[in-house]
Amino acid sequence: MKKADNFEPSKWLVENKITFQSKLSENMKYDYQKLDNIWEKWGEEEISEEELITNIASFFNISKEDAEILRERLVDLGDEIGDDSMSFINDPEYQEELFDGINFI
Repeated sequence: MKKADNFEPSKWLVENKITFQSKLSENMKYDYQKLDNIWEKWGEEEISEEELITNIASFFNISKEDAEILRERLVDLGDEIGDDSMSFINDPEYQEELFDGINFI
């Protein structure tokens, strides 16, 4: 019982949040070259937009609805910064903008 008496929920919550954010950061490192290959196939019309959405959903482990939103953000951000290589998906500067509101499965 003494260990339970010393339990501080606020301390546990803070430590748990830090651990979760740390794991999330590690998991947000994507092999952008795989996405780049998918993107190129779509650009060269080797795959349809529906196939692109399916691939994005699978790649990021998100729903097709979120994949559609993310595709639009990827296009817009790539145009805005002049980068069509998808390497920016690993840049913390852009991750919040890209993934805000996206629900990972």
